[in-house]
Amino acid sequence: MSSTDQTIVLITGANGGIGFSLATQLLENAKYLILLGSRSAEKGAAAVKQLQEKSLPGKVELVQIDVSDEDSIQKAKDVVEEKYGRFVYTHSIPLFISISNPTPVLPSRIQPSLTH
Repeated sequence: MSSTDQTIVLITGANGGIGFSLATQLLENAKYLILLGSRSAEKGAAAVKQLQEKSLPGKVELVQIDVSDEDSIQKAKDVVEEKYGRFVYTHSIPLFISISNPTPVLPSRIQPSLTH
């Protein structure tokens, strides 16, 4: 399945905790391409490797992002747009998405066109 046929989901903080658990659950379905967001490239790469070793049907790739740094957010957005031709709906726990109000909130300087 190509990335254009998959639902692409960026999960920040996915190298551990709730984000890692969410990534694991979504990867149980081949329709998902998970962009595992992590501040630390080392920790993110280790989490990607751990997920890939589970041989789940979905695909996972690393995106380095620090959600407390607008420049890092912009760089990650640019990388995703360049690779996939669009910015993707962002699942972030808890920084960008509230479970009760699933509307993405990005810093004011970044206004992506959201598709999913």
